[in-house]
Amino acid sequence: MKGMASAWTLLFSTFFGVLLTPSVARCTHLMGGEMSVVHIGENAAGVPLYEVHCFVYRDCSSANTNGTDFDLVASVGVYANGDLVEELLLPLEPNLVENILPENPNACAFLPEDLCLERAEYIGTVALPASAIGYDFVYQRCCRSPAITNLVTPQDQGFTIRTNLPPTSVAAPGNSTPVFNDLPQAFVCNQYPFSISHAATDADGDSLAYHLCDIFLGADPTAPMPAPPFPPPYAPVVWEAGFSGTAPFGLAANVSIDAQTGTMTGMPLMVGKYSVGICVEEWRNGVLIGAITRDFTIDVVTCEVLAPVYNSVASCDGLEVSFEQFNTPADNYVWDFGVVDAMDDTSSSAEPTYLYEEPGVYEISLFFSSGGCSDSLFFTVGVAEPWVPEFELGEESCGENETWWVPVAVDSSAWPPGTEWTLDFGPTISGSFPDEIPLPPGNTEITLSTNWADCESAWGVEVDLAGMPTAAFTMTSDPCSEPQATFAVDAPESGPFSWTFGGSSSSQTGPVVTQNFPTYGSYDISLTAGVGSPCEATTSQTITLYSPDPFSGSIDVFPLSLCDSTGWMEVLLSGMGVDELIWDLPFEATIDTLSTTGATLLFPLPGEYEGSLTLINSACDFSETLSFDIVVPEPLEAVNYFVPNVFTPNNDSRNERLAAMRVKPDGALVNLPSASSFDTFDFRVFNRWGQEVFATANPAAGWRGTDAPEGTYYWTLDAHHLCDSSHASLHGVTSLLR
Repeated sequence: MKGMASAWTLLFSTFFGVLLTPSVARCTHLMGGEMSVVHIGENAAGVPLYEVHCFVYRDCSSANTNGTDFDLVASVGVYANGDLVEELLLPLEPNLVENILPENPNACAFLPEDLCLERAEYIGTVALPASAIGYDFVYQRCCRSPAITNLVTPQDQGFTIRTNLPPTSVAAPGNSTPVFNDLPQAFVCNQYPFSISHAATDADGDSLAYHLCDIFLGADPTAPMPAPPFPPPYAPVVWEAGFSGTAPFGLAANVSIDAQTGTMTGMPLMVGKYSVGICVEEWRNGVLIGAITRDFTIDVVTCEVLAPVYNSVASCDGLEVSFEQFNTPADNYVWDFGVVDAMDDTSSSAEPTYLYEEPGVYEISLFFSSGGCSDSLFFTVGVAEPWVPEFELGEESCGENETWWVPVAVDSSAWPPGTEWTLDFGPTISGSFPDEIPLPPGNTEITLSTNWADCESAWGVEVDLAGMPTAAFTMTSDPCSEPQATFAVDAPESGPFSWTFGGSSSSQTGPVVTQNFPTYGSYDISLTAGVGSPCEATTSQTITLYSPDPFSGSIDVFPLSLCDSTGWMEVLLSGMGVDELIWDLPFEATIDTLSTTGATLLFPLPGEYEGSLTLINSACDFSETLSFDIVVPEPLEAVNYFVPNVFTPNNDSRNERLAAMRVKPDGALVNLPSASSFDTFDFRVFNRWGQEVFATANPAAGWRGTDAPEGTYYWTLDAHHLCDSSHASLHGVTSLLR
């Protein structure tokens, strides 16, 4: 579609710049808009092809103070993560401009004499490849009608119409956005309940959810039609005090939208023009994948007849329900109290009372007329006797993780059928009522909350449970003397106590014990508290006993690389039992790294050098100095590589992994465990489909083929050893056998 966009740019080059250039006069005609994107197939290259529909609503009444008409071209920007991907210059389709004849909300409505509302449709196509981040479609225009009631200086506020295609992580390429089914109803009666459908259809069969939402700025009088539109994010419009995206008619109007059907209901209380945002979310497999927004203006007009207003009927206040009028009586009433197959559930009274035979949720309707005008009202009432969700707690028993199990019994026979409940005792549970719940020692508040037909009832108690045995101890003796240790419990009140000592069949009891061990070393010590009680607690520690000379292990010295370009040597320590080292190294050595596990040194010439280490054990406050020799060998001329063509990772300790081994020209293996011998090492393994299964930059590492199937695999090696004058770039085939 880049070609199409360029073609339109050329086509409108003679006048489009004028159309998109801000003018001195302000455009005050916009009533809103919406956008949808429909997948229509693939282009010749197999790239998904989409048809973009941009709808704009125009006030063509006297409130359009400048008499502004529709633009000949709409600039729609396609963004990916804030970056412009395409600019679509969509032409106005004159034959698709339609005059919207609003439904008269009431036979007695006073409608404006110069009522005029039009909708234009701009259509274009674009090919977009699959994207891991998705696309945003954006159209921006200014300005709104100055007669709008719920916005601050509406003639200075433009709008952004936006929709999106989801990333491939949540939806396959070729997704279509929802499309609104009908033109929006533009007029409702003041102080009269209304019901407007904003239902939409999704071509992909995705689930849709509706809610009132914010609408957004996107242009202003200085840039009334940005081309391309500005990238996201966008600021919301500036609402007058008392209005918002979720309360576009004010809180007292009680406007809401059914999340499942898209039906918006409410009762406005003041004449005027109101901007409204309706968002339709698109869900697939429980994941939100996109949304469309209808930014629209609704006129609230005066009507002759007003619906009778009734005080709110309290649900769950008994089987007898009464309707009391608040104001605006009508001439005639026909009530139906919603009992299926009943003949006596009607009334012609203005304020009827009806006695239901059984609990339930009933849909009640009222047909009324006054002065030759008529309409209907609908009520939903949950009829049931009040209830209190009391429960009883039984005798606690011992549980795990220092908790008590407490039985819970509840009688739900008085609850209305289908009552939902939650039990809160720290965690909150619902669903099947438990026989018992886990509680910690101490004070806990337990609350049972119930809900049915928007009726709520709760009941709670406090329970105070005793503490549980605690198993915790400390070694109080010196770990660096005799092979003997003394232990003391941290909570003496948690007894009686029993001790066991790893590596020994002996055991002891009591809060403080002393144990002899056969030799120095590490031992697992276990303590059981509350022995004989139903809630015994056990803990274990590993302690280490050191001899007066705790140092043991080895110092290994070997070359990091043997070639003539380096004299790198590595000193490795193992099993020393040290906490700190003090190095005394040959003055000929250049020190690269020092740590408690070893050192890396550089020597200028082959030969034999002497060094020493002072070893420090903090636990025992011991130190000792050890000497060692460093033999720098003659340099190695070159390094070759060998990768086996078969390896067998079957845990028999032979040929267990696939690795690039280094050999001397005479075939002898070169032991170079450190990456410091290489300035480049890149070993990779691929399956037969070309998918990478292993990669390493460590010359000592190899692929063990964990969970990989038997078969043929391919490897590549890019390496430069410090002994070689050039890179080694190799590849080959190997077989994995179990």
